[in-house]
Amino acid sequence: AEIDHIPQDVLTLCCNSIKFYPGKAAIKTGRDRALEKPLLDKTNVECAPYQLITEKAHLELAHKNIGKPLVI
Repeated sequence: AEIDHIPQDVLTLCCNSIKFYPGKAAIKTGRDRALEKPLLDKTNVECAPYQLITEKAHLELAHKNIGKPLVI
């Protein structure tokens, strides 16, 4: 796969061909930072500090815990 933003129906079709790598789970994880960052933590891969932000309180918490600069 060259990109991670493959429509679900196309991704399923590709995976069913048995010639598609890295596979559906890897594509799904690679396109969703909320899945990707915890996986990097779990596998001890260093990455920048992060905070999942879905509401204003999370942004304030990230500012407090991570500091500036923040990339959102």
